[in-house]
Amino acid sequence: MKVKRLGLWLLFVASISAFSQSIPPQQLMLLVIGRSAARPDADERALVQRVQALRTTPGLIELQVATMHFDRPREASFARQVLDVTPQQLPAVCLVQLDSVKRAPVRSLYCWPRVTGAKLAQVDQMAQTWAQMASQPLPVVTPQPPPYAPPSKPIAPVEPARPNIPELYAAKDRVFAGVNVVTDSWLRSSNGVFACCFQHDGNLVVYNISAIPFQPLWNSNTQGRGAAAMRLGSDGVLRVMGPSGQIVWEAGAASYFSHCFLQMQDDGNLVIYRQDGNGLTVDWATNTVRQQP
Repeated sequence: MKVKRLGLWLLFVASISAFSQSIPPQQLMLLVIGRSAARPDADERALVQRVQALRTTPGLIELQVATMHFDRPREASFARQVLDVTPQQLPAVCLVQLDSVKRAPVRSLYCWPRVTGAKLAQVDQMAQTWAQMASQPLPVVTPQPPPYAPPSKPIAPVEPARPNIPELYAAKDRVFAGVNVVTDSWLRSSNGVFACCFQHDGNLVVYNISAIPFQPLWNSNTQGRGAAAMRLGSDGVLRVMGPSGQIVWEAGAASYFSHCFLQMQDDGNLVIYRQDGNGLTVDWATNTVRQQP
């Protein structure tokens, strides 16, 4: 037991040391560890699909992904002795450092155990950890102060962060999967009548902005719950997250991975769209179509 604890302590110290210095992206890999290569279970299949989808996310093109299985003796031995992963922790994902010459795993930097299908949201945290260690910042929608901000009275039960909407994104009415949205960020419909704001209090709110004060049409009721960022996953789920990546609120049902985007429409509806071979499919919406003051 003391040897085991010492091993975990050394792994923890090694992780802290690794975070203190940047590692080239080509020397980092997400290693998915499962039970059987011949018969992967549903959790492992979902996990591999989700991790592979990360590679299509802006800022994560260089991310390397591989698998390892316990029904292969050499891989099982390596997982136990080098990565400190046991069968009870499967399926697991390890962020590993690769040898600079042979490109083979040499040590585990961080490990996420028991990542079942119900916990796939942890994959976003894996991406953020990889980006931090590789010094590869993920794309972010950042707020900009407006040139003019006339005062407005608070509107119960929600309050706009500011009444003048800045231009925040190349396509100002939408944000694509894989982009982190920070608080006080807006999306505005192309006709300028509706907007949604991920507010400083952590609440996501849809407004009619055709007059001041703005009229709130819908909100996520996440104010005061510690929300720090919002992100649309390539699985079609919109997630509001806390500072450490924990899920505060989510909308939409996880499905197959494809190109998704969140759009503030001209009719007042905030919609998650999925783009595939059949065109655009609606995954989720606030159902605030054509609401007027």
